Amino acid sequence: CTQCGDYGLSPSQSSFGIHAVVIAHYLDGASYPVGGADQIPHHLVQGIREHGGEVRLKSEVERILIENGKAVGVHLKNGETHRAPDVISGAGVLTTFQRLWPKEVPLPKQIQTGLGEVSPSTAHLCLYVGLDGSDEELLLPKHNLWIYDDPTFNDERAKRLLLEELQPSMAYISFPSAKDPAWPDAHPRKATVQIITACPYELVERWNDSSWMKRGPEYLALKSRLQETLLERLYRELPHLKGRVQHCELSTPLSTKHFANYGHGEIYGLSHTPARFQQSWLRPETPLPGLYLTGQDIVTVGVGGALFSGVLTASRVLNVPMVWEALRGTRPAK
Repeated sequence: CTQCGDYGLSPSQSSFGIHAVVIAHYLDGASYPVGGADQIPHHLVQGIREHGGEVRLKSEVERILIENGKAVGVHLKNGETHRAPDVISGAGVLTTFQRLWPKEVPLPKQIQTGLGEVSPSTAHLCLYVGLDGSDEELLLPKHNLWIYDDPTFNDERAKRLLLEELQPSMAYISFPSAKDPAWPDAHPRKATVQIITACPYELVERWNDSSWMKRGPEYLALKSRLQETLLERLYRELPHLKGRVQHCELSTPLSTKHFANYGHGEIYGLSHTPARFQQSWLRPETPLPGLYLTGQDIVTVGVGGALFSGVLTASRVLNVPMVWEALRGTRPAK
């Protein structure tokens, strides 16, 4: 159960189904993209462009355009309008129906009811650490470390400890550079570590209306204290790394909100409770013709779940069994 952080909910509250899926996925070993995680969007964008598509950056959607009971495009915050025969939202269910849905159009009753039965997942702190020395020299493992102060991990206790004492009761430590076979050639004698802990949005909520990189000295002081706390966790497990840290940068739930546009800085979209998996409307096709959903709220959390949701959504839009096509592509050639 220590790996419950992979879906962001303590065992007492989470669905056993999501726990089983995550653990089963790890039984045969995990995967890591050669060249780092940014290779995933790099190749996705390349595929989109090769097929005549276009990728727009810094083009925030303000609302979905609905005409005559059908989704017909999107309106951007910069004033642009883009029309299309189909609209697919990967922005998350809460964002799609609570922030992008036009206020003058009533939500379908099933979705309105369902939104009251789901909630955002947890937010997090992540400390990105750069080390002076190779993974081999620093004896960094390829596996992840899950560290808990209490064998009966409880969300509410963890939340209280962080809010009142700035003390995380758990930490996940991973070593990205050690997992990447392309890293040593690209960055000789350097290594990276990530330290993550769950974090209630309330810890940083008072800076909600501030801008990224312009949140003021109090916010920076809070980040500095949290950074030192997480570094101590690292040194407790790997004391020989003390003195080898060259760079640190801490992200908070406000960072996640800024970059992923999730309303409460949640990392995993919807919380993976049993109630979440009982929602029959969480599927690619919505009650509104022309509007489809994709992303981690449709299947499960994480890179694999989000990617596979794209296969399911493509199947519905194209009316082609893309699942079998995808599975055929994963089989070794004879």
